[in-house]
Amino acid sequence: MTRLIILTFLLLGMMHPMKSSAAPGTPTVTLPMGKSSGNGGGKEDGGDNDDDKKNKRIPSARVICTIDFVNLTVTGNFSSDLLSYEVWDEEGQQCLESFTQESTFVEYLYSAEGIYQLRFYSDSYVYIGYISID
Repeated sequence: MTRLIILTFLLLGMMHPMKSSAAPGTPTVTLPMGKSSGNGGGKEDGGDNDDDKKNKRIPSARVICTIDFVNLTVTGNFSSDLLSYEVWDEEGQQCLESFTQESTFVEYLYSAEGIYQLRFYSDSYVYIGYISID
């Protein structure tokens, strides 16, 4: 019975998205991001239709991203150049800001407070992660 309870908590912990926290004055923050193909949109945005989703039940690959507030850079093992950087509300319902310049995106995060979903877009992939800024 104890094993079942422990296993349940472990599985729930793995399903919950990980968030990274950035304290004031922190020079860098490292966060895991999910990598998925496409633009992340629905059918109306050119995303996957319902038939395609049946064959795509594999969890997204993880990418480790580092945001450097001193050098105003975003680094990670991205498979291609990033084209845009977006800041969404925590639930991923509303895009708050969108940037094409990496340095402007990092400056915005440096002055922000709260929990946000971050989306980075490349030609083929969208990378999604969460950050908590105190």
